[in-house]
Amino acid sequence: MQTDKTTAVVLSGGGAKGAFQAGALQVLREQGYRFDIVSGVSVGTLNGAMLATDQMSTLIEIWENLSPDQVLREQSLFSIARKYLTYKIGIGKPPLSKFSNAPLQQLLRKYLLNKKVAIPFHFGFVKLETGEYIQAVVRHDNDHRIDDADLNRILASTAIPVIFNPVIQDDSIWVDGGLRNISPIKEVLPFNPDQVVIIPTEPIDEAPDAVEVRDIIQIAFQAITIMLDEIFEEDIDRFLSINSLVEQAEEAGLILKKSNGSPYKYIDPIIIAPQESLGSAVDFENNRLRALLELGRERASKVLSEIAK
Repeated sequence: MQTDKTTAVVLSGGGAKGAFQAGALQVLREQGYRFDIVSGVSVGTLNGAMLATDQMSTLIEIWENLSPDQVLREQSLFSIARKYLTYKIGIGKPPLSKFSNAPLQQLLRKYLLNKKVAIPFHFGFVKLETGEYIQAVVRHDNDHRIDDADLNRILASTAIPVIFNPVIQDDSIWVDGGLRNISPIKEVLPFNPDQVVIIPTEPIDEAPDAVEVRDIIQIAFQAITIMLDEIFEEDIDRFLSINSLVEQAEEAGLILKKSNGSPYKYIDPIIIAPQESLGSAVDFENNRLRALLELGRERASKVLSEIAK
């Protein structure tokens, strides 16, 4: 059962595997956990936005009833090639992705537009031209409600390059924040939480499953996946390493300080990660999503029961 500790939740990316996160979040809420700050990236941004607007039950309903056509619209390689050729001869616009995320944009508008933000919500996206990671915040003060500008940034945080359409804003191309920050832990640390719940969508320190890569799209997607997994591992390891050093120092009666002179604080980590690979990030088949929800519930229940011992 949750205590009165200040609690942050960090939600990493993973596309369709975000159903696992939603199942875990459901169990956390049922066991009394209330979050003081949410940080997410990619699908973690979508789940985080629903959590920050106090729509936990609706989030579960969405994942339980979601179908592929509500998230993406696939374009054939022939269609992509034709668009590219016509663009090269000066007719039309170039192809930008394998899938159109217009259905996802409609879903976001339906469930998030004008919703009141209850707790601080941090996420991010990348400016593709420069590679700059832009930390975004949805305000929770002055009765702020999610507006179109917020929705654009949230959609950008989910836009995996080559796979989904980027968001074009102010002559800049915005894409998935997971390219630079797959598990955005550092955004919650300035809030000085007593504990942080981290819910990734892939196992920690596990060799990835082999996947079939035959065409250019599959090659690009697998390359991005490998890169994101590496960033994720580094983020988690860095946090746990520093946290362990702080704990050891406190036990020895010492205080570790940051470069600005402020002390580091030990933060109770609660990591709810799957124990085996969850598979494809773009397979939104409904039965699979329901299975991932249940896996998230089971894993969260097990982790929390071990903590309670």
